[in-house]
Amino acid sequence: MSYLLDGFNTFSKSKLHLSKILTRTIEIFPDHKKALVKSINSHSENEYILLEKLAIAIYLLGDGNIDSYIHSYKWMLDIFMEEHLEFIRTNHYRRKTFKQAYDDIYSDNEYMRKYMEGLLLSQLFWVNHAKSYLHFTDFINNQIDNFNLLEIGPGHGLYLALAVNDPKCIASEAWDISSESLRQTASALKLLKVKKEVKLFEKNILSTNNDDVNNKFDLIVISEILEHIEDPCLALRNMTNLLNDKGILYINFPVNSPSPDHIYLLRSIEEVENMVQRSGFDIATSYSFPASGYTLKQAVNLNSTISCVITATKSSEPI
Repeated sequence: MSYLLDGFNTFSKSKLHLSKILTRTIEIFPDHKKALVKSINSHSENEYILLEKLAIAIYLLGDGNIDSYIHSYKWMLDIFMEEHLEFIRTNHYRRKTFKQAYDDIYSDNEYMRKYMEGLLLSQLFWVNHAKSYLHFTDFINNQIDNFNLLEIGPGHGLYLALAVNDPKCIASEAWDISSESLRQTASALKLLKVKKEVKLFEKNILSTNNDDVNNKFDLIVISEILEHIEDPCLALRNMTNLLNDKGILYINFPVNSPSPDHIYLLRSIEEVENMVQRSGFDIATSYSFPASGYTLKQAVNLNSTISCVITATKSSEPI
């Protein structure tokens, strides 16, 4: 038996959760079908296997209430359209400081609930988010044996759970400035059936110094966090004290990405690379994943969102 969605590739039983999420989203939000068809059909058959694992994780995090997440995703798209139109009009993000983001967004519990639920589904539905997740999967698969990990701003815990569940990971920590965010991360790790211990700390990477560093890490992950920070260069410089000499920093930084709580705007992959290098790192790899099904050339020409995924090592040159 197979699961066929009109306009989609055929999904076999091995892609049951992916099929269920897509089918239910179209039932609730039929106007979004065309965009979903374009997004899902951009992936290869091998990528569908990994996306099914992502869909399973989303189902687990939904904890039996996937409809709520779909409604929140629909709500979030309207919010993002407002930000997109503002970005086109002004060529800048609406908010410039963390205080503005906190007052308008983070302090509103109901807004944040819907926002976080919607963002979870975007990991599957948005091409740049899905491709970034697939890249991270491959990256973790190729890590050294016995690595220890730090993730800054773990959010839903998708990346954290993926890394921690890899048998090569022997120790892990996650930091966030919000105790409530860490509580949600702990809940997410439980729902994702993570059995290994993950140490969660309420810490601010902007104020970390050498006295705070109890461990050095083989791998530091900071995915879609730096654009929420007023001084991402300071955050990156502080990470040089946390990384082992041969360790790897993994960064995902979206450019031209107008979102309600994005405050630091970079406009190209070159600007992201320059920021990382100025902060004391050498670029090892650099990938660009355009949004909305655009080619990279189209995304650059249109100033459209691109997820810039960079791995870097500590520079031998002084900052």
